[in-house]
Amino acid sequence: MLLGARNRFAGRGPTGMRAFAFQSARPGDRLSRAADELVAEEPGSTPGDPPRPLTSSFAPEWLRATTIKGSAEPFANLPPIAKLASEAALQQEAEATFGIGERVAGYSGRDTAPIPSTGDREYYWGENHASYWLSGLSDALAVVQQAARLGLGADARYFELGCASGRVVRHIAFQTPVAISCCDINKRHTEWVRLFLPRRINVFHNSVMPHLPIEDNSIDIATAFSVFTHIDDFEAAWLLELRRVLRPGGLAYVTVATDHTWERYKQGWIREQFMPLADKISDYAIDEPFFAGPLPRPKTVLWWEAGRDVYNAMVFHDTAYIRREWGRIFGVLDIIPEGHRYQDVVLLTK
Repeated sequence: MLLGARNRFAGRGPTGMRAFAFQSARPGDRLSRAADELVAEEPGSTPGDPPRPLTSSFAPEWLRATTIKGSAEPFANLPPIAKLASEAALQQEAEATFGIGERVAGYSGRDTAPIPSTGDREYYWGENHASYWLSGLSDALAVVQQAARLGLGADARYFELGCASGRVVRHIAFQTPVAISCCDINKRHTEWVRLFLPRRINVFHNSVMPHLPIEDNSIDIATAFSVFTHIDDFEAAWLLELRRVLRPGGLAYVTVATDHTWERYKQGWIREQFMPLADKISDYAIDEPFFAGPLPRPKTVLWWEAGRDVYNAMVFHDTAYIRREWGRIFGVLDIIPEGHRYQDVVLLTK
């Protein structure tokens, strides 16, 4: 659903320190060896068979209510980005759509992992595979810049809540030396990351319950792209869990849909998405006056009935609510309008 970023970043850290920054890509450099860490074949599988998630058909009601297992069908991947798009076409798209002024050929050359099929990336960017890859690069560059501004170095530890099939975390893995962990509510996504991205990524499947199997004060940079846009209940508990694992002085980089998002897009994609769901949303009268007015509540949750109860919500936050309520848990450094495509970016610290 959510489509990447428009930021213009070429992050550089303070002079004299090993900043958390993307490295220049040269053939044979140590980061290029990340390609050697890719999992070529699932141990125990039949040679030549398409890899599939290592999962079972066990799905009791309590499990379906707290997480998503996803399909066990074999993955049908696309080639690496350097084989899907020419260097010239990739650079043109990087500049025109994402405002990335630096050369991206080095980044694409180092990223030797396949691109997930459109279904395995929740249809982000449809058949535009270059924009899918570049949206992750753009967001990763934005995180790198903000981390460098806080003085976080190359020895930082990075965690992503809601990694999906690695849209952003793949760039952190291929372009930086930092330690990485990530998780997602959809097991098929975490299996994709486990099978096809570098093995140094510690990836795990999580649930809607606010718990992370991560030590206190152990993470320097925590990100959550398009996660709090879907959290109805347990919002404060999830923020507190992120605060627990973040070390003092660390950065939490979280994207949200805000009152700014509402005002700018309520007559556009918001209306187009929710008008067809009008008879399935019980908390609000979804009609033309609804989209003509301001954001109804400081935290507005549009929840709709569907085949499953997990993930069927779009959440909008008033920025004053974020500063007041999230400010009880974190220090709110800034709220960047449309820092993540149509979402705003909230910068938090402990």
